[in-house]
Amino acid sequence: MKPEKITNLYKELIIEQDKRSAHHYFDNTVEEIKGKTFLDVGGAEGLISLFVIEAASHIYIFESDPSWIEALNATFQPWKEKVTIVNKLIGKETKDGWLTLDDFFSDKSSDNLFLKMDIEGSEQDALKGARQLFHNGKQLSFAICTYHEEDDGKEICSILDDYKCTYTHQKGFFRKKIRSVVVRGNNNQM
Repeated sequence: MKPEKITNLYKELIIEQDKRSAHHYFDNTVEEIKGKTFLDVGGAEGLISLFVIEAASHIYIFESDPSWIEALNATFQPWKEKVTIVNKLIGKETKDGWLTLDDFFSDKSSDNLFLKMDIEGSEQDALKGARQLFHNGKQLSFAICTYHEEDDGKEICSILDDYKCTYTHQKGFFRKKIRSVVVRGNNNQM
């Protein structure tokens, strides 16, 4: 890419962090992430993980698009002991390139996590594959996109209600209207 294109793409990524953006996942990185394991489900270029790299105790980047993996490995080389890149789709069952968060965490601690999820409309299925994580994990916080599918706001909240979570809707401008773009909260397990 030409330097001007790189500069413009970077500016667009930074603009996405505006408080009214569909990609504004937390207000205070240190307060919300410090000492937590950060789950970047739908990591893409890894910008959000870069924002929290110093505050998080460990980062798992879940990115299914193979075209991002080489760049992610290069970007996070200086933190290779602190960052794990998982090249899988996250969903409601483990099979054929898909993985549930419950299966991924079956041999890992599910305590003190921050789950950021932006997976192009698969958030509902991914949450269905995280039942044990939400029920058993202590101090699990989350920021989950609700704008990909028309019913995401209602359906994602229904799943979170079933998991006994507390949450708020973050409103933002999306598809020419103000609507819920991210639901943020925790699982109330202390």
